[in-house]
Amino acid sequence: MKKNLLYILTLAALAISCQKEIPVTGITLLPEYLELMEGETSNVWASLIPEDATDRSVIWASTDENVVIVNKGIVTAGEAGLAQITVSTMDGLYSATCLVRVMAMHEAVDMGLSVKWASVNIFAESPEDRGDYFAWGEIASKPSFTWNNYQWGEKDENAKPLCGMTRYNGDVEGGDNLSVLLPEDDAATKIWGHVWRTPTIDEFKELFDPNNCIVQWDESRKGLVITSKLTANSIFLPAAGYCDGNTPAGIGEKLRYWSSSLYTPDPTNARYIYVYNGDVFRDRTSRHIGLPIRAVTE
Repeated sequence: MKKNLLYILTLAALAISCQKEIPVTGITLLPEYLELMEGETSNVWASLIPEDATDRSVIWASTDENVVIVNKGIVTAGEAGLAQITVSTMDGLYSATCLVRVMAMHEAVDMGLSVKWASVNIFAESPEDRGDYFAWGEIASKPSFTWNNYQWGEKDENAKPLCGMTRYNGDVEGGDNLSVLLPEDDAATKIWGHVWRTPTIDEFKELFDPNNCIVQWDESRKGLVITSKLTANSIFLPAAGYCDGNTPAGIGEKLRYWSSSLYTPDPTNARYIYVYNGDVFRDRTSRHIGLPIRAVTE
């Protein structure tokens, strides 16, 4: 009996030793692009090809560990900046990368109003930085802003009463009764998290009310310093300009910011704030145009 057991064990050991090694033929890393706030953590996932490769060991690395550190797929953001993380096979023959953008923390400034205001624009790394432009109701920036690439339709004067808009038509006949951005279509909420959102036009009105705040143009910084009469706290709004087409315009001169409010008489337009020669206007403009966003929180 003992001889039989020894014989079986010997055969099993020989079978294991004779198994053919399955080499790695590739590696993937998802996601390929990641955006984090300072101090935030996230995960990336490496997959070896084929799935049953014998040696599944990998090496993780970061091009700048001041910006981002990676350990077994756990990514930790450091200071603001760009860095690339790489996962490689042990022999170095195969690798994959993920570009990580770390953004500076944004502060919620208490102006003594119904909402608190962010200290920077979306995707800005400082109060003076303009950040990125967004079309109204879109959650990602893009290199050009036209009706042809607008997510929620293309302006059509003959498509009455919706004017070609497929979402956010207000209470016009056949409309969807949506007149304020929903969280899933609000860039501030999707990028910074559920506690942040784009302000309504009434919240902009409250901010620029002379009974609440003092508004002064800062020529050296090219923007507005808004100081609360209620808390003495301040925020700075850079004259970030706008983008209609492919090329930004008015940087350092024109101060325009999206609100979350639709212009209901004409659903091809949304409400925005702009400042011209020291005068503050709450008006409307075409939804496809790229404008910056200054977020608010409760």
